[in-house]
Amino acid sequence: MDFGEFAGSIPRTIGNCTLIEEINFSENNLTGVLPPELGGLSNLKTLRMDENALIGNVPSALFNISAIEVIGMYTNLLSGSLPPTMGLFMPNLRELRLGGNELEGTIPSSISNASTLAVVDLSNNSFTGLIPGTIGNLRQLQVLNLANNHLTSESSTPQLSILSALGNCKNLRRIYFSVNPLNTTLPISFGNLSSSLEQFWADDCNLKGNIPNTIGNLSSLIALSLANNELASVVPTTAERLTNLQLLDLQGNQLEGNITDNLCHSDSLFDLSLGGNKLSGSIPECLGNLTTLRHLNLSSNNFTSTIPLSLGNLAGILVLNLSSNFLSGSLPLVFRQLMVAEEIDLSRNQLSGQIPNSTWFHKNLAYLSLATNRLQGPIPGSLSFAVSLEFLDLSHNSLSGLIPKSLETLLHLKYFNVSFNGLEGEIPSEGPFRNFSAQSYMMNNGLCGAPRLQVPPCKTYAPRGATVTLVFLLELILPLIAATMAALYIFVWLRCPNKNVRPILANTRFTYRELEQATDGFGEGNLLGRGSFGSVYKGTLSDGMIVAIKVFDAENEVSCRGFEVEREVMCHACHPNIVTIFCSSNAANFKALVIEYMVNGSLEKWLHTHNYSLDILQRLDIMIDTASAVEHLHSGSSWIIVHGDLKPSNILLDEDMIARLSDFSIAQVLKPDGQQNSSGPSLFLGTIGYVAPGNASAS
Repeated sequence: MDFGEFAGSIPRTIGNCTLIEEINFSENNLTGVLPPELGGLSNLKTLRMDENALIGNVPSALFNISAIEVIGMYTNLLSGSLPPTMGLFMPNLRELRLGGNELEGTIPSSISNASTLAVVDLSNNSFTGLIPGTIGNLRQLQVLNLANNHLTSESSTPQLSILSALGNCKNLRRIYFSVNPLNTTLPISFGNLSSSLEQFWADDCNLKGNIPNTIGNLSSLIALSLANNELASVVPTTAERLTNLQLLDLQGNQLEGNITDNLCHSDSLFDLSLGGNKLSGSIPECLGNLTTLRHLNLSSNNFTSTIPLSLGNLAGILVLNLSSNFLSGSLPLVFRQLMVAEEIDLSRNQLSGQIPNSTWFHKNLAYLSLATNRLQGPIPGSLSFAVSLEFLDLSHNSLSGLIPKSLETLLHLKYFNVSFNGLEGEIPSEGPFRNFSAQSYMMNNGLCGAPRLQVPPCKTYAPRGATVTLVFLLELILPLIAATMAALYIFVWLRCPNKNVRPILANTRFTYRELEQATDGFGEGNLLGRGSFGSVYKGTLSDGMIVAIKVFDAENEVSCRGFEVEREVMCHACHPNIVTIFCSSNAANFKALVIEYMVNGSLEKWLHTHNYSLDILQRLDIMIDTASAVEHLHSGSSWIIVHGDLKPSNILLDEDMIARLSDFSIAQVLKPDGQQNSSGPSLFLGTIGYVAPGNASAS
C-alpha cells in the first residue's frame, strides 16, 4: 500500500487491514503517534514511514510480527526505547532503519536473534551503554550504522570489544561508529574484519593506542576515517596494500614520524587528510603522483623543507591545506597549474620571496591564505583575476608597495587582511573595500585613506582647478611635444648611429665562487626581485663594482630557454637605452647573466609608489628613451627583436634617470626574411594589461 502524498496522522483503523503486506508512507507530512494497531498486521512484510514528523514510542507489538522483513522509520521524532525482547520474534527481518530519531536507552542484546538482519541503522539517536557483542552473531550483516549516539565498547578486554566480535560478520561492507565515546583501542583482530569491508568510519570515538599493522588486510577499503581520536605512533607501512582507498582521514590524532611512500600506491585516492598530528620530515614528492586527489590536508604538523614541486601535478585539486608547519622556500610557480583549486592555505609557515604573478590566480579560487610567512615584495594586481575570491589573508608578512586598486573588482570578497606588513599609499575605497574595517590594515605605517580606517589622510598635491587645467594642457600639448622630440631624436640617431653606444666589456669573466661572494651566498638581503624564470641579486665584486646578477632556474626547461634567448638578444642588441650585459654563465646546473646595476630601480616603483614621483619632463624623457630602445630592436639591426613583455617593471632607470629596457627572456627574434631565428618559451607568458590584446586572449 503506497499512499503517495499524504498528510495528518495515521488512522487507527489501519489495523483492520489484516491482509496487507506492504505500507509505504515515506516522505509525507505525517504527524502524531504510531497506532499500536500496526502490531496486529500479522502479514505485514514491509513498513516504511521514513522522513515524516511522527512522535512517540515505536509500538512494541510491531517487533512481534514474524513476517516482517523491512522496518524503515528514519528521520522522524520518535522517542522512547527499544523493547528488551526485540529480535526474538522476527526471524525474517532484513532491514532495521530507525536512524535520525530521539530514541534512547540501550541496544537490546536480543537483536542478534533476528539472524537474517543485513542492515542495522540506529544512527543519530541518543542510545547509551555498551554496544552488544552479540551483534557479531549476525552473520548476514552488511551495514552497521551506530554513528552519533552515546555508545561505548568493552575497553578492559580488547579481544571482547565490538570490533573483535564483528570479525565473525564476513559479509560486512560498511561500519559507522563515528561520534560515540567508544573509549577503546583498535585490536590486532581489526584486520580480521570482512575482506569485503569497503567503509569504516570511527572518527571522534576516543580511540587510543596504535593503528594495527593488520589494517593492510582490509584490501577492499575505499574509505577509512579515524579522525579526531588519540591514536599515536606512525602510519603503518602495510597501508600500502590499501590500493582501493578513495578517502583516508587520520587528522586530529597524535601520529608521529615521516610520511613514507606507502601512502602513494592508490590510483583512486580522492581525499587525504593528515592534519593536526605530529608528523615531521619533508612532504614526499610521490604525493604528486596521486592525480585523483581533490582534497589534501597536511596542516598543523611539523613538516620542514620546501613545498614539493610535484604538487603542481595535482591538476584536479580543489582544496590544498599545508598551513601551520615549518615549510620554507618560495611559493612554487608550478601552482599555476592548479587551475580548478578553490582553496589554498599556506599560512603559518616560513615561506619567503615574492607572491607570484598572474599565472597563480585562477577564476575558481575562493580562499587564499598566505598569512604569517616571510613574503616580500608587492601584492600583485593580478590577484584580481581570481574573480571568485571570497577570503584573502596576506597579513603578518613583509609585503611592500601599494594595495592594487584592481582588487576593487573582486565583488565576492568578504574577508581581506593585509595587516602587519610594510604597505604604503592610498587604501582602495570602492567595491568590497567599502566594507572592510581598520583591522584589515593595522601596522602598515605607510598607508593612508579614510578616517574610519584609522590611517592618516592621503596628501593632496594640487587643487581641483589646477588639476583640471594641467590635464587639459597635457592632453593638448604633450602629443605635440612627444612627436617633435621623437622625430628629432630619430633624426640625430640615424645621423650618428654609433654615438655613445656602450659596448659589452671584453674579456670579462667571473667564476661561480666570485658571484656567490658578491651576493653573500645569493642571500635574501641582496635579492632585488623574483620573476617567472629566476631571481635577480645585487652583487658587489671584489673591485667594488656593483652589478645585477640574474640567476635562472637551471632545472626548469622553460627557464633555460628564456636564458638562451635573453643572452642572445642582449649580446646582439647594443644600445644606450638597453641594459648592458657583462658576461654570462651557462653551466649545466647554474645559468646566470651579469648585467648593469640600475641605481634608481624600475619605472614601476616611480609610477606606483607613494614616496616617489616624476615630473612631466622626466616622464617625457623616459617615453622617448623607451621608444628609442624599441625602435632599435625592431629596425636598428639585421635582426628584428620583439620584446614581448614591455611594462614599467622591465624599464630600469640609471643614476641619470635614463631609461634602460631589460628582461628579454620571452623575446622573439626574427631573421631579415621574417622567419623565426629563436624565441622564448612557446607558452605565452606576457603580462595581462600590458601585452597586445590579441595575445592576451590567446593565453
